Amino acid sequence: MKKTYLIKSSIAVTLRLPCRSSRTFRLASWTEERFLETVKTNLTCRRQIFEFNAEHNLLLFRITSDLIPFASHPVCTIPWQRYFKKDFSDIGGFVRQNGIRLSMHPDQFTLINSLDESIFERSVGELMYHAYVLDLFDGDHTHKI
Repeated sequence: MKKTYLIKSSIAVTLRLPCRSSRTFRLASWTEERFLETVKTNLTCRRQIFEFNAEHNLLLFRITSDLIPFASHPVCTIPWQRYFKKDFSDIGGFVRQNGIRLSMHPDQFTLINSLDESIFERSVGELMYHAYVLDLFDGDHTHKI
């Protein structure tokens, strides 16, 4: 009988693979080309991680908030949701087919109870980013923020 392990990494990293799906860069070096290349690399690696997890019966995974660098930052005006829709859909199909559950955890600066309106607005943007990612993976009620 095959054992099922529900392992959740506290840092959302699979150490057995050579790639990382959390590549990012400094805001000072932002370019559209760098952004698109980084997101494509992160999504390609994300697929490899899910394949590895499915192979090893690891059915719960925390997706890093860095999957799409600067996604909720004002500098990011690229419609990444449309641009990478097929990549997300393909990966989401694999996730569904293999019964992998996903979660995302906003970073510590996400403060929806802040009295500072600008912090609250940025926090809402960050939560929307997380929701977009799970929606783009065609997530269902088992995937959580």
